[in-house]
Amino acid sequence: MMLAKSYAVKRVVTCFILSTTTTTTTTNTIPPKFRIPTTISSSQQQQQQQQQQQTSSSSSSPSQQNVEIMTRENIRVAVFQRKSTMPTFPSHWAGISGSIENGETPQETAQRELQEETNLVPVLSETAATTTANTTTTTTTNNNVYGEFYPMGGLYLDVPFQVDKKIRVYPFVVHLLGSRNTTNKDNKDNNSNNDDDNNNTIENLLQLKGTEHDRFQFISIPELEALQPTVPGLADAFHRATHGQYMAQSVLPESIWEWSCDRVNGAAALTKQIMTQIIMISIVQEDELLLCQQQQQQQQQSSTIFETIAALRPTMVPIVNVMRTFEELKNKQQESKDSRSGGGGGGDSNEQQQRLLLQDAGRNILNSLDVELERCLQLGADTLAKLYQEAITKATTNSNPAPICFTIATFSRSSTIWKIIQRFLEQNSLERQKHPVTINILCAKSTPGDEGKFMAEDLSAVAKNYKDWVTVTCIGDEILHQSIHQGTVQVVLVGSDCVMEQQVINKVGTKALAETCRRGANVSMISCADRWKLWDDIFPPPLEDIFECVPRNLMDYVLVPEPLERTTQQCSK
Repeated sequence: MMLAKSYAVKRVVTCFILSTTTTTTTTNTIPPKFRIPTTISSSQQQQQQQQQQQTSSSSSSPSQQNVEIMTRENIRVAVFQRKSTMPTFPSHWAGISGSIENGETPQETAQRELQEETNLVPVLSETAATTTANTTTTTTTNNNVYGEFYPMGGLYLDVPFQVDKKIRVYPFVVHLLGSRNTTNKDNKDNNSNNDDDNNNTIENLLQLKGTEHDRFQFISIPELEALQPTVPGLADAFHRATHGQYMAQSVLPESIWEWSCDRVNGAAALTKQIMTQIIMISIVQEDELLLCQQQQQQQQQSSTIFETIAALRPTMVPIVNVMRTFEELKNKQQESKDSRSGGGGGGDSNEQQQRLLLQDAGRNILNSLDVELERCLQLGADTLAKLYQEAITKATTNSNPAPICFTIATFSRSSTIWKIIQRFLEQNSLERQKHPVTINILCAKSTPGDEGKFMAEDLSAVAKNYKDWVTVTCIGDEILHQSIHQGTVQVVLVGSDCVMEQQVINKVGTKALAETCRRGANVSMISCADRWKLWDDIFPPPLEDIFECVPRNLMDYVLVPEPLERTTQQCSK
């Protein structure tokens, strides 16, 4: 399991400015195959849908439209050469970067640095659609260029700097906005070394400011991967900022790309799935992971396959922690075997050893996942049982002869939560014989995505064993809020994809639900997580557009088992 690092950390951001070189004719579907939230934002989707509607009403081929598609083949990335007088990495190519100042978030630092070092004005992706309509006029009059800034960012990258010190890089991307036929010959960027005489691209309007860089150029992704000299981890940082969207397909097995697109299952389920996949690939497909690692090395990426997998779904903290621990454990096992054998062996024997080490490390982690999940399930079930007993005691002391009903509500889909409820029902079936209590389970649909429907199916399968006294109902999110207001819900039970000292991360809508519980009468809001979901940084991980941070003080309980060497107990607010 991930432990706190002992080295000093300097925190910086780096921001990549992107441009697309072509406009592509496509169908109504939004490519590319492995889409991520940061590549095509909701505002862009709305624009494309409007274009589709306009096209369908005026064109004889309504299924076709012209949209700007960002792919590995047509993305261009701006790289900036640092001045020879810079104290660190002089004359090296880099993104727009700078240190995070006290009180700043990485997102704020990235936006500030862009405006200090260039004439680019970053516009948050939520408001980019409005800005796009006015970009041509604004650019030519104010000498600025506008870019759609994606505040999600990518998984941080630690690069060696000095002895016992590392630089922690938080990567971001911004996509240039503006009319593709905009011209500004009088203000053509003389700092750029692009020899193309065509002034009809927005790239020509980008200009340098500040004192850190001599020049810049727009290059392709393969050129970025081969570029030298660069600041450490430049290509890695770009691929993390874009969540692997523009990596060559050959750097990971096809099954892992498909796994990364799952937006239905929760963090615990996805973590176990990827670990199982890696073990099976190493057994059945043998050399595929080794070939993928070689492909990454050819592209001069310092990240291992496991760090690359973590960067695909950085919001899912257990995936990140497991992949990093996997790499550490595999390396320790390799070092141990090398020390015993004197470092001998090679060729086919060495490759076979690599596969065996991979399988051993994977099985050890799968075992740890099971142990930590078991501890989390018992902690959650015990807490539910405690609240259940309190509800029975309160109901039996009242003179109201109405049947006793205990209602549990869930939000989104979490394998951890439905297993906690399953254990609670198993352990309290005998108690129910003493006090005939009906247990209602309400599963909110959890819009957008409506994963709650799948949660209801999961729990309905469990409830079949207790059909005389357990019911499961899938309801709309607003109905759940109303039920809490009306006092008909006793417990709201949710999972968590990340636990930090002051906040937890879960599906969008969890915060509003917690606030409703705060205003409700006798409603307990509980978040459950195992220790693989603990985050090791002071800043939250990158948030996919369906996740949000929820202050822990809105929760009645944040249940995380204590370390194994201590007595397991709940961590309340």
